[in-house]
Amino acid sequence: MASTQQPSIITSEEHAQLLRNAKAAKDKAYCPYSHFRVGAAVLTTSGTIIQGCNVENASYPVGMCAERCCLGKAVVEGFGPGDFKALAVSTDVEPPAGENSESLRHVPSIHQRILPPNAPDHHVR
Repeated sequence: MASTQQPSIITSEEHAQLLRNAKAAKDKAYCPYSHFRVGAAVLTTSGTIIQGCNVENASYPVGMCAERCCLGKAVVEGFGPGDFKALAVSTDVEPPAGENSESLRHVPSIHQRILPPNAPDHHVR
């Protein structure tokens, strides 16, 4: 499904900062089973950038994806609905899994999602 190109709601500097933070978060991933590292970074409306990474468990469904880890950390830090502008994801090989993308569709204030260059679409909403 092709996405419609939407105008950017973040600056080029914010875009670059998000990608740097997502890559830095990827280096912190705990993935002893799959060795598939994923990092995420979310930009809040106040300009704060919060990182998250995937955390695996031997029981696969119990692990946490980078995107949800990132948003969970943001909630713990006091951010909520309406506080997010954009989210960047960094992976070693391929775009994030579909269930992660689906869970983010329920965060209405994330108007722009930045994916790795090989991802099929770069914007959600």
